[in-house]
Amino acid sequence: MFYPLRCIPIYKEKVWGGRNLAHILHKELPQGIAVGESWEICIHQEGRSIIGNGQFAGRTLEELVREYPEEMLGENHKIYGENFPLLIKFIDANDKLSVQVHPDDAYALVHEGSQGKAEMWYIVYAEKGAKVIWGLKKGVDRQTFEAALKKNALEEVLEEREVKTGDLLFIPGGVVHGIGKGIILAEIQQNSDITYRIYDWNRRGLDGKTREIHLRQALEVIKFCNFQDEVCQETITSGQGWTTKIYSFCPYFMVEAIEIEGTYLGHLHGERFEIVICVEGAMQLIYGEGKGEDFHRGETLFLPARLGDYGIKGKGKILKAYTERKST
Repeated sequence: MFYPLRCIPIYKEKVWGGRNLAHILHKELPQGIAVGESWEICIHQEGRSIIGNGQFAGRTLEELVREYPEEMLGENHKIYGENFPLLIKFIDANDKLSVQVHPDDAYALVHEGSQGKAEMWYIVYAEKGAKVIWGLKKGVDRQTFEAALKKNALEEVLEEREVKTGDLLFIPGGVVHGIGKGIILAEIQQNSDITYRIYDWNRRGLDGKTREIHLRQALEVIKFCNFQDEVCQETITSGQGWTTKIYSFCPYFMVEAIEIEGTYLGHLHGERFEIVICVEGAMQLIYGEGKGEDFHRGETLFLPARLGDYGIKGKGKILKAYTERKST
């Protein structure tokens, strides 16, 4: 009954977006708008995934999770309460995004009535010389940061990093960040869309008005510390035809980057759900009695907890995301 679910992407128009999700990832975008985000897997007030394949086609992922919570999410589904834990996106930065920060859980619960937002970026495509903002320069404290804001010299305190295809970065709540021009990335994150803008390059939004800045909230949540050297534990495993890097970022999700040249085997017998994102090449996911679901770079599949044994065959690279939270 349960099979790999292919959700219909939800496209978001953004002032910094473009058409590269069509040109590079071959997505069928709506005409006439600059698309900045493709929400791949979501159960959120701003977007609810609709199933596009198989017997559940036309139903929402939210309906299936409510109707079959254990079969869809796993034996510990009750720990999520009413909140689906993850939100999966592709982002097209045709222009640079704002300098911004997200709150952590503690702040978001009190001030927004929501969970916070930790996120991971995987660089799917980057133009030569493309950069991201990833934290603050060493030694920058609140006083230094506010002084840079006042003299319109924020870039002096921002830590920039040049990126290339295959790079992977983690951004916990409280870390100042921004995506530069010429980048497509896959984003795995907590199921929250709270963003506090710090600086937006003096541009106007889609409505022609200056976009809102949230300096008070941003200053309350920014963590003035150096985090880059401590954010991730990496474990490498391999088998015949595949190599996996397992990244342990935070309590909210785990990510595996799996390079496949042959067949990778997975097993889902009720413990958890998984989300697989193809970031390179073309694959076929085999499940059940020899059934198959093709997917290629730029496509995402939700794998229910009761899917059973499966194999991913082909040549390329996938990201596999899941939660490791346990009931108490």
